[in-house]
Amino acid sequence: MTQRALLSALVLFSFACAPDPKVIAERTATDVQSLVREAWTTAEGSNDWATLDSSLLALGVTAEARSTSARVPAVSSLDTSIDSLKKRVDRVFAESNITDKSGGALTFQVRGVDVCTDDNGALDPACADSVDRQQLSIKASGDLDLALLVGASHDELFVLEIRKGVSIAVVVDLARAMAAVSALQQAQSGMTVTYAFNAKGKVEMRLTKHAKADFTLSTAVLSPVTYEMTGSDGVARTATIGAKNPLASLHLEGPAKRATFQYGYGEVRYAGLLRDLFTSDPTSTRPLDVFLSGAGFTLVFEDGKTARLEGAGLGSATSTLKSGTDLLFSIDFNKDQGRTVSATWEPTAAGFKLNFTPGLQVNAHVGLGVLASPTYTVAPEHQNATYVASFLAPGKTPSVEFFTNRTTSSDAPFARIIEGQLELSVDDARVPSRSFSAPACLASFSGTRANTYVESLVSVACP
Repeated sequence: MTQRALLSALVLFSFACAPDPKVIAERTATDVQSLVREAWTTAEGSNDWATLDSSLLALGVTAEARSTSARVPAVSSLDTSIDSLKKRVDRVFAESNITDKSGGALTFQVRGVDVCTDDNGALDPACADSVDRQQLSIKASGDLDLALLVGASHDELFVLEIRKGVSIAVVVDLARAMAAVSALQQAQSGMTVTYAFNAKGKVEMRLTKHAKADFTLSTAVLSPVTYEMTGSDGVARTATIGAKNPLASLHLEGPAKRATFQYGYGEVRYAGLLRDLFTSDPTSTRPLDVFLSGAGFTLVFEDGKTARLEGAGLGSATSTLKSGTDLLFSIDFNKDQGRTVSATWEPTAAGFKLNFTPGLQVNAHVGLGVLASPTYTVAPEHQNATYVASFLAPGKTPSVEFFTNRTTSSDAPFARIIEGQLELSVDDARVPSRSFSAPACLASFSGTRANTYVESLVSVACP
């Protein structure tokens, strides 16, 4: 037999032989516990990171909150839950519960008595009845994929992927999950459930180990999510969310005492009726089209270094909200500054200081005047106005200090411009532009205002 033929035979044999139920039970419980516990211990270690403490305090998290609610609980709180889960896993993945061995996989019936019996041997009858009516089963295959199946048709709700010492993930195929959710609801209500919407796409949540005390917890849109629904009014609505991996993630590096939080979504589109968002006229058939170019940012806390924000922005194009040919709202962030901004923040005696690179610029248009009606009043500043706000310091670093420890007086300053110039304007000749240059302290303006946004600030004496 040739080497290639031998390899092929081994591969076929490995897939033809179903895994051992005891191995499945052991790996499901032990592998999950090992990975989750180590990740939790790594997160618990962040309680002692001095830079994280100072950064949270600067952002207004009190010392008391940091010492209690803003801390990762002790890992011992996890152990009891894991031990209880292991007992249930052993009962589910038993030889007597196997219903199918085809295709190199094992399918186990999930019985109410196995899931709803507590550690003291007491059975919860209502729980057991609910589980049995849902006709749950678990299909174990590969290395190691556990698919939770629902109903007589074995519709897949999600798949739990376990890779020993590497990762744990919950993966949801929305098209498959739709049928599973329908089966669950039918089992609970006893009635056939019919949906007037469809969903497609694939999403996941994943815990990944990169090295010792080095983990990432993440969520992702693995393939574009699409949503289609026909309402009771007979009008179709559609929505799409672009693929994004990761959508959100938290990377903890214990040895480096570094935490990196990343968030960002891809393009989002929605098409429906205006009254889905504005309830001025429930009989209106005005269309609504929403386009979000995306958004994202990264936060980095590293012990001994200044906390920083990196690559914050609202996508690479103008985000809009339209009704037919009418532009109701649009926004651009830093369109002349590379469309992103980075910043560092440092604790100060009065609060915290932000240093921006390169600076901030927001261009927004609000055109809700076309929606005005006897039942929907549009404020003057929202009727047809284009706003520009910027905080720049050409050749320097724009910098501002926020006073989180300021007095409660309404005319007390909330911020101090250290470097740069803040400008606010609107394309309305009746409203003059406002400009504040360093050094200047800012407070909220509480008097009569022709425009809520441009005239919202006033310069006051610095403390």
